[in-house]
Amino acid sequence: ARKRSRLTKQLNAAKAKAAGKGAGTTA
Repeated sequence: ARKRSRLTKQLNAAKAKAAGKGAGTTA
């Protein structure tokens, strides 16, 4: 469970990064 939560967190961060890049933001 811990490993999964960590992986999901990383994935979410990467997704947010990609979304910010697409929108032209540095969120």
